[in-house]
This record gives sequence, structure tokens and C-alpha cells, in this order.
Amino acid sequence: MSGLDSIVDAEIVLSSAEWAERIRGHLGKAVEGIVAAGRDLIAAKADVRHGEWLPMLKEIGISEPESRRLQAIGREFSNRPNLDDLPRSVTALYELSRVPADEIESGIASGDITPDMTIKDARNFARPEPEPTPEPEPAPRPEYPDGMPPGFNPGDLDELNTPAPDRPSRAIDDVPIPQRKNRTRITDQVSRAVTDMNIAAQRLTELLSDQRAQKHIERLAKENTFRLRALQETITDAIKNLEGENQ
Repeated sequence: MSGLDSIVDAEIVLSSAEWAERIRGHLGKAVEGIVAAGRDLIAAKADVRHGEWLPMLKEIGISEPESRRLQAIGREFSNRPNLDDLPRSVTALYELSRVPADEIESGIASGDITPDMTIKDARNFARPEPEPTPEPEPAPRPEYPDGMPPGFNPGDLDELNTPAPDRPSRAIDDVPIPQRKNRTRITDQVSRAVTDMNIAAQRLTELLSDQRAQKHIERLAKENTFRLRALQETITDAIKNLEGENQ
């Protein structure tokens, strides 16, 4: 048994609630748990009844696109004996799930793939930028013994040297000046995004401190913990990129 058949065990039959609890438990762990969650999502999708899939994902606390990424991770890395060499980020693992297995092994051997690999590095490894196409060298200019190409008639220049007919001049003030569109600088966009994220974090802290939220804390944890961890990975990766640029 190999491939997808080795991931999905037909003898495992669980309810959607049992699948949700099992998968949610995997997501709190490192790479091994992420791969196990993806593997169980594949099995659960084949096992749960029609109409139970989306409610089950909501109970786990992940969206359908997030479940597809986890399934891709589980499909690619479930048969790998050692997972310690792979990055711990869900997004980085998903990017590497598109890479053939032999290239993964080569990347680990070369040190390009490590547990601390950032999302940006994983994306560049999975989808490297194409090599720039070299510009063709200009064709050499022909050399003529007399300095003129064969068949050239100096009289042909008379027409070129004839002055153009007079045309009414146009005042420079009449020429419309194209208006430049206002564009926000990339530095301002980054600063605004960080400010918005800070405001959102403060608002989230206030909401979770509310007594009404405390009554539903278990449900809120189920629905949002995975998303917050993914956001934490993205923020950590952004900080590494900024620190890398300043070094």
C-alpha cells in the first residue's frame, strides 16, 4: 500500500466531532502534528457524512482553504520517516509541498531547507525566479570600401534636406501636462499595515478581556487559535525580513 491509500485507512470510522477533536490536538504540535493533521483531514473528508465537512472545519477552527493547505502537507510528507529537517511554519511547509521529493532531499542536504526556514525562503525555493534572458549582442555594422553602401545615390539626400513646410507654432502653455496619479509610497503602506495590526491586536485584547467573551472562551479558542498561530508565523517572518535588510 502506498501513496494516498497509505494515508487514508478505510477501517478508521469516526464521527465529525471525534475527527475535529483529533485534528485540533495535532495542530498544537510541531511539524509532526501539522503533517498528522493534514493526513487526518484527508481521511476525515472521505469519512464524514455529506454536509458535515464545513461544520467540522469550523469546530476545528480552520477555513476550507487552510484545510486544503494542510491536506497538501499531509499528502506530501506523510510517508517521510524524518520530519525534523523540515520548517516548523505551516505556510512554509505548504510552499515546499509543491516541490518534488528529490528536490526536498537536495535542499536539506545543501542546507537550503532547515527547521528555521522562513516563508519567503520557502516560497523562493519552491518557485525560484527565472534567470534573466541575456540581451542579444548588436549586429556588427557593415564596412564599405568607399564609406558608402553599394547603389547609394547622393542625390537621394536632396529630398531629406528639403525644409518641412511651415506649420503654425503651438504655444507651450497650450500643451496639456499629464497629471501624475497620487500613489502611496511602499514605506507608508508598510507603516500603515503595522499600525492597523497594532490597533487590531489591542482591540482583540479588549474583546477577550470582556466577561461575555470569557463565557465562550473554549469555543473562541477552537475557532481562532490556529488562525492566530498562522498570523504569528507571518509576523515573525516579516520581522526576520526586516532584520535581514538592516544587517
